[in-house]
Amino acid sequence: MGGGEREFFLQRETVKFQALYCLVKTRAIASQQTLCLYIESNRHRLHSEQIIRPELSQALMRFAVTSAKLKKYKNNRRSFLKILPADWSHIQAPSKSNNYCVTIGSTLHAFILTLGVMVIVGSGLSGLAPTPALAQTANSTQTQTLGYPKGPVRVILPFPSGGGVDAAGRILAQRLTETLGKPFVIDNKGGANGNIGTEQVAKSPADGYTLLFTGAGFVINPSLYKRVGYDPIKEFDPISLMALGPNVLVVHPSLPVHSVQELIALAKSQPERIGFAGSGNGSTPHLAGLLFNLLADVKMVHIPYRGSGPAIIGLVGGEVPVMFLPAINAGQLISTGRVRGIAVTSKERLASFPDLPTVSSSGLSGYESSQWYGILAPVGTPTEVLNVLSKQVQAIMQTQDMQQRMKTDGLVPIGSTREQFTSHIKLELDKWAKVVSQAGATID
Repeated sequence: MGGGEREFFLQRETVKFQALYCLVKTRAIASQQTLCLYIESNRHRLHSEQIIRPELSQALMRFAVTSAKLKKYKNNRRSFLKILPADWSHIQAPSKSNNYCVTIGSTLHAFILTLGVMVIVGSGLSGLAPTPALAQTANSTQTQTLGYPKGPVRVILPFPSGGGVDAAGRILAQRLTETLGKPFVIDNKGGANGNIGTEQVAKSPADGYTLLFTGAGFVINPSLYKRVGYDPIKEFDPISLMALGPNVLVVHPSLPVHSVQELIALAKSQPERIGFAGSGNGSTPHLAGLLFNLLADVKMVHIPYRGSGPAIIGLVGGEVPVMFLPAINAGQLISTGRVRGIAVTSKERLASFPDLPTVSSSGLSGYESSQWYGILAPVGTPTEVLNVLSKQVQAIMQTQDMQQRMKTDGLVPIGSTREQFTSHIKLELDKWAKVVSQAGATID
């Protein structure tokens, strides 16, 4: 990056932060989720460039830490402002001389910046259209599809915040917001391992403005539960398989095992005394553990939590010693020594965990278990809308920065067609039905 480009980048990012600060001061941001998403979605890219001014870098990192506290403040603006890092005090709210054009609607606030940067904030989601070319692409797409979307799109994510599905869903929603020019708003509807939120989408209008972003529980639950409230084949139109998310077999540092074989030996010597955390009955970590028990002929006990976030807290806190942790959540925990990585559950080693072997190559031949992340719509959604969304996801997943982001997070980028995703769902239904049947696992 040349000197001129570097300075332009610095100026552009400064303006972004000024706009964000202004939004906070003027109460334009009504949701803590918006702020968390903005910081999380930009922190990785900005730091990878390694050209941010120190004060902005410090503000980012401190805000990333304090953002975890926002849940207890919810929408209390005064409390939120109290925990804003002191580093932000030097950033002044934009004045009229900055030539900001402010448009405030009932669901959308747009700051159109003089540097060609647009910050979109709407009902809990912020998106960035960082270049004129990207905005032009969005406008072209909208014209070709009779203006879809004309307003915010609700993306129901049937799990609590903090887990792998939540993290992947927010990444994709952010990019769809950028490319289509309207907010794709994540709405967490956790409960019953995804059944509640999934059923809600199945009963929603098939107009393209309510979508489902989910994972493997979508195909596991019909075999595991006596009633799920939805039919994965008859009540949904698949849009695109975003990515595959292998799990990482991790243990609490207090557990005296450093390999798959050592874990198997310990589990055999202590049947039904070693627990493994799961994000709920029927979750991917749960089924990964069941498959491990079957192939290794051991009896580790599943300890269900209400989502990946609570399960991770239980693991790190030493409540439970083992977990088949989504790779997207595992990197930082392993690097900081809060958990010990043993192996990955994919067929091949992951570039993001080069030192970890696969479970299959570590003495448990044939073992493979991966989460997957995909987006669907209620059955009957107009074909034109489905095609637009599918092509957008495919294009997003083919970009170099998204490919790198996925690999860094331990994911395998896919971006499938509608037909490919449909085939994947059918294969997964058959696969996990057999595992559940063999394990004898059922949930009333």
